[in-house]
Amino acid sequence: MFSARAKHPDTALAVSRARREGLDILLVTERAPEDLPEALKVGNLSVLTVPPGDTEDGFLATGSVVRMAVVLSRVYGYPVSSPSIEPSVHIQERVIVLHGLEGVAAAVDVETRLHELGLAAVQRTDFRNFAHGRHVGFSRHSEATTILALTGEDSRELCLRTLGRIPGNEGVTLVESAESGLKAAVELLIKVMSVPIPLANAAGIEPSRPEVPYFGRQLYHLPYKRSLPVFSLAPVEQKLRAAGLTAEQRDLHHFFSEGYDAWRKQVCRAEFVGLLLDYDGTCVATRNRWDPPADEIRSSLIGMLRAGVRLAVASGRGDSLFFGLREWIPKDFWPLVDLGLHNGSWQQNLADELMEPRSVESIREAGGVLTRLEHLGVAKVKVGAHQISLSPSTLSQSITELHHLAASLLPASSRGSLSLRTSAHSVDVFPSTAGKVMTLDRVQTRYGRYLSIGDQGGPGGNDFDLLHASVDSITVGQTSADPSRCWPLFGTDVQNEVALGRILGRLRLRAATFRFSPPTAKAEHGTSTPPSE
Repeated sequence: MFSARAKHPDTALAVSRARREGLDILLVTERAPEDLPEALKVGNLSVLTVPPGDTEDGFLATGSVVRMAVVLSRVYGYPVSSPSIEPSVHIQERVIVLHGLEGVAAAVDVETRLHELGLAAVQRTDFRNFAHGRHVGFSRHSEATTILALTGEDSRELCLRTLGRIPGNEGVTLVESAESGLKAAVELLIKVMSVPIPLANAAGIEPSRPEVPYFGRQLYHLPYKRSLPVFSLAPVEQKLRAAGLTAEQRDLHHFFSEGYDAWRKQVCRAEFVGLLLDYDGTCVATRNRWDPPADEIRSSLIGMLRAGVRLAVASGRGDSLFFGLREWIPKDFWPLVDLGLHNGSWQQNLADELMEPRSVESIREAGGVLTRLEHLGVAKVKVGAHQISLSPSTLSQSITELHHLAASLLPASSRGSLSLRTSAHSVDVFPSTAGKVMTLDRVQTRYGRYLSIGDQGGPGGNDFDLLHASVDSITVGQTSADPSRCWPLFGTDVQNEVALGRILGRLRLRAATFRFSPPTAKAEHGTSTPPSE
């Protein structure tokens, strides 16, 4: 998402819609994360701050568009420069913008600027769509039409052959880039910034400060939120989506609804001695994983410990989490806190001094191979005694793609002895004899029944094994199609640490135990009834 100032309610609305679809969001803005509105300080939103320009943007936001395009291309691994804007070209009041793939952004920019200023009627189309009939409309109005052709190295041959078939070239303007791909896209975008200038000058319009009609300001500030439907997938719909199904399949909707009701009854009857939590994405937002949990969550967990209820934390992190927990959990309660660090391969109590286990041979062998990815600039790789953590070096690579790459490169001799799991920010490689479920087995064997909560409950997620080892499990993020466990409790607009805060508020504490009542299917979200026939 791109928003220079991220102030308008439309930005917050777009973010909330994306969150309700379970999407992770990258906000490219000129504001620092701490300066964003509260509505944008959410768990699955990452912020890329672009340095602001020397002068304030005008109506067309030319400066911020250029800066964001250049910076984003560099983040994706394409170090483009800022080319100069092309000299003004003569444009008539009818314009056809022809482009290849690398010219899409520039074509949209031309269309947007000319339309917003009311300077020309613009039609944009790629070279081959122009060949499928749009040439007829052009031929009828060719004398009053300018063809603006945008091309880079990738589409140059097709562009020139297309223009060569158009009778007469007086109305054709060609804007070129010698680059290809993303480099060409950015260069073309910047080069066309001057296109509106001749028409604006002729019309007596200042492009950066046009006269805005009164009703336009009313539209911009229109309070509309109550006029739009709220889209939020309820728990049953989330299970259906995880199974690749839809709510319109009535029998399947009933099947998962009955599964939720049965699961809820089991959990309501249970008495728990402890709570087992994932940390990043569950207790804290992934982007804030080095900070303590919110005051509300810390207060609830400390209150739980004060009542004698045990806490276990299973995480892909290691010593950073150990020392982080010691900073906000009072020392008197440390003996009640058990840890499964590095995805359960490092088990200890918070009251004990930090004792990292011995290194594992298969991890050393795999680490020697996977560190090559860092040397190649593909991933950031951290090799520990019994875990390897990989995170993408660029935004162009997803966690899923990195997972596939790491799995493909593991030495054949180590594949049977190592597991790979993903979190919201990394791929972890650890011994297959470990796993977060080891922490659950350990604490339940010693103390009794635990309720487990995590955010990566989908297949391949680093909470999947944990949240499917027992029916006493809740997800605050991704779920699976299993109707007997790993249930989300709220709509997709309430996830991660926000959902955990609500869950903790529903715990009924007793002496060293607690009970928990999940909401009914309609209590929190009201959309889990099956569709009518």
